[in-house]
This record gives sequence, C-alpha cells and structure tokens, in this order.
Amino acid sequence: MRKVFILFTLVLLFSCKSGNSLDGIYEYVPNKDDNGNIFRMGRELGCSMIGRFEFRNSKCYFSIMGVEQRVDYEIDNGVIYLKSNELNNNSGAGIRIIDESTLNFGGCTFMKVGNNEDETITNEDSKSIENHSKNSENSQNRNQISNFPIYTYNKLVDKDYYEDGGSMFPEQFKEYYFLYGIVKKVLNEDGIIGYKIQITQTSKEFDDLHNDTNSLVNQDIVINLFPEDLYTKNGKKRNTVGKYDLSFKEYKNLKKLLVEGRKIKLSYVEGGAGSTGTSLAGFLFFNYIEKID
Repeated sequence: MRKVFILFTLVLLFSCKSGNSLDGIYEYVPNKDDNGNIFRMGRELGCSMIGRFEFRNSKCYFSIMGVEQRVDYEIDNGVIYLKSNELNNNSGAGIRIIDESTLNFGGCTFMKVGNNEDETITNEDSKSIENHSKNSENSQNRNQISNFPIYTYNKLVDKDYYEDGGSMFPEQFKEYYFLYGIVKKVLNEDGIIGYKIQITQTSKEFDDLHNDTNSLVNQDIVINLFPEDLYTKNGKKRNTVGKYDLSFKEYKNLKKLLVEGRKIKLSYVEGGAGSTGTSLAGFLFFNYIEKID
C-alpha cells in the first residue's frame, strides 16, 4: 500500500510539473540557411509575422496579421493542438514540442525566452529595477542584445494604416523589399526620431523594384520609426499614440537594437499624405527590422 501511495504521489508531482512547464513566451528564431528556397523563405516569413506564441492560464496567445488570438489547446503525444475560434480557422493546427524550451511550428523554430509578463510596470517593479546592481544590468543588456526579436510591419506600423484604410495602399505596408545596412547615426530633430543607415547590400527584389534608380549600396538613407514615445518610462501606453502590436519589452529592446554601429536587415515604406511607396521622395518608415551578425 505504501509503495502504491508513493508511486501515485510521484506521478501527480510529475504531471503538475509537466503542465506548468509549457507556460511562457516562445519567440520565432529565423533559419538563416534558406539556400534561396522560395517555399522555405515563404514559410519563414509567415512564421516571422506570427513572431511569438505565449502560453498562460491554459490558453495560447498569438497574432495573425496583427489580430490578437486566444485559443484553447490540448497536448497529445508531444504535439500541442490549437483549437479554433471565430477568427482562427486553424482548427487542429499542431505545434510540436521539441524540448522544454523549443517548439516547432510548420518547420519553424520558436524558443522560450522567458515567463509571461504584463506590459506595464508597477511602482514596486520600478523600485526593484532601480535597485539592481550595475553588473546585473550589464549582464541583462548583453543577453537582450543577443536575443532581439524580428520586428515586422504589425509591430512597427499603426494598425489603422494597414487594416482600416489609413493609407490608399495599405497592402504595401506588408510587403518587404530587403536591404542590409549599419546604423550610422541616431537623429532627433524637433522630436522626430530618425536613423541614418549606411546601406551595405540590397536584395534582388529591391533592385528589381528600383531598376530605374542608382544603387543604394554604400549610400546613406534616413529612416524614421513610427512607434516613438509609444510607452511612458514606467511602461504605460500613451493614449494619444496609434495602435501597435508591440509589448513594452519589445519596445525597450527596439531602442537597444537601433544603436550606432548595429548591423541590421531592414525594409521600409514611404509615408505621405494618404499614400505609401518605396521611393526616396518622402519620409521613410521601417516596416521590418532584424539584427544580423
């Protein structure tokens, strides 16, 4: 009888641990070895637009085209099966559990980056942060530098522009024409934040679109950032700023990502009065940012 009781207790403890171990945030990790495979590149682009899965309170949270989703799920034989809701037709979609910190969705890798967290910081949290030692802060910064997420259009552009007709051509915000460059200088003129980027390489898609203009390689261009001042220093969203699918943690990391000397992969759109484009005639705004080595 005693052996049965001990066995039952161990099984119960293991079950509780297994159920809680999934909770957390899993961010997309790009596969750099795409070898020019169009199918794989399309798959990776779709995963980068999802960006992350978050598991908490027996729910899975993610976004599709900037629309927040919350669905129930069940785990069967090492696979997380997402259930459908009114906006999500992915009934039965499976996310394979590789290990306690790694998930695979449609051939894409999502790594656990931390536990769930609120987007706002309380006064008590602020005091705790201020009391950290400098060594701890420097260590945290180094970890964040090596784990920057990919910032896609839904995190960099106001939803009104790419969903609700804020632009005559909202679809252009979702199109990527990649360039590679180095952040040369951070500009702040009259409260408008811009980044001078020295272009080191352009993609074939970008060159094809700009075949009637001179190459941008080794040239400097200035690109602005839409969600400037999205949050207060205490982590509270400003009501006067547009709608962005950008958490406070991502917002802070974005500021640490765009520093002088950083190598990035990027895409931009032109913002104007009711129209967008990909020329260099107007204000340019990021719609994709990725740190590269």
